[in-house]
Amino acid sequence: MQFEQILEGFVFLEAPRVDDDGNLYFSEVMEGGVHRLSPDGKLDSFITDRKYIGGLALTEDGGFVCSGRAGLEYFNPATGKRRALEFLYDGRPIVHINDIQPDDQGGLYVGGTHDPDIQEGGLPRRTNLYRLDPSGAAIKLWDGMEISNGLGLSPDRSRLYFSETFKGLVVFEVTSERTLRNRRLLAEFSGADGLQVDAEGGIWVANYALGHVTRFMPDGRVDRFIDFSDRFEGCRITSLTFGGADLQDLYVVTAGDYRKPPAKDGRIYRARSDVPGQPTPKVRF
Repeated sequence: MQFEQILEGFVFLEAPRVDDDGNLYFSEVMEGGVHRLSPDGKLDSFITDRKYIGGLALTEDGGFVCSGRAGLEYFNPATGKRRALEFLYDGRPIVHINDIQPDDQGGLYVGGTHDPDIQEGGLPRRTNLYRLDPSGAAIKLWDGMEISNGLGLSPDRSRLYFSETFKGLVVFEVTSERTLRNRRLLAEFSGADGLQVDAEGGIWVANYALGHVTRFMPDGRVDRFIDFSDRFEGCRITSLTFGGADLQDLYVVTAGDYRKPPAKDGRIYRARSDVPGQPTPKVRF
């Protein structure tokens, strides 16, 4: 698989998503904002005052929902409409949201992380996985995680895959009531970040710590390994996504070391994959 660099000049990129028109959305975690790269190379920037966006989902009305320390926020580039999305659990707002994954009912699976604790050099407080529905309901699905990262559903929706950063790739069974059970560690490693599940059920996981992408099979077997560590010093892979009319364009985004003075190591790479991704549902908030 031959990757080409298509964009550079950022610090810490995350949350890539491709819309139906081939526009690539992504976030700049440290400097703020959601950016949109069009097929003709035009770059637009939105909500540049919002930082720490680790997850992004496209909405049915042409907008997007993004995560952050304050929770979720909606924005529509066509209209400029912007609003906070408040979800309460036990009377308290769900905040410090990291990665997010749409479901087929217009809602989201969301995971949290207390990144201020991490930046101060300590372990984060324990956090939870939730399901947020268009009705406004918030259902706690699992608790006790340290750092929640990538989320993805199997093509038949029977499994939810989850990157628990310090532990590895986790898999849950999804019940008929859309709850989770039978948590299992599918592959143990440190540095698990964003993930995508392809049309064949393979799970592509970014490794932030080591700068590579691994495709796991549903039984945990490693199918392929893509090393980016020699692209530049300290290369960190944060996330990835599929796009294109046939969903065979694989995009990978990178970051530098946020603990050092900002280096412009946020880059985007693209390659043609022999395995297509699967369509991602849109949310309805």
